[in-house]
Amino acid sequence: MKLLFASAERDLLLCYSRLLQTEGREVLTAFDGPQLLSQLSGSPDLIIADAALPRLDTAGLIRFLKNEGIRLILLLNDKKQKNAFRENLPEEAFLSYPFSPEELEEKIRETMNLTLGKAVIS
Repeated sequence: MKLLFASAERDLLLCYSRLLQTEGREVLTAFDGPQLLSQLSGSPDLIIADAALPRLDTAGLIRFLKNEGIRLILLLNDKKQKNAFRENLPEEAFLSYPFSPEELEEKIRETMNLTLGKAVIS
């Protein structure tokens, strides 16, 4: 499985990308919107992205991923962010900070194991 992990917090990005690689996954990384968009050419199966990623139109990204059929886990700092995207993403697409490695792993499994119609952004 190929993942794209995007966060402006470089320590978090490094830590989780290494952790996810130890689980046998290929991990692409991005620290801002333009880098995330350029990494889409790597054809990730799942994107894990901070909702507040710098220089990213998150709503536009959600629309694009929906059209492309790419799964997304959106990392949230607060409930306001969830409310802003609730209409465009299923409940299982959200993960709130702080989260443990185990919670992230469970969210990945949950997202990837859902039926295609439900796992893809609806």
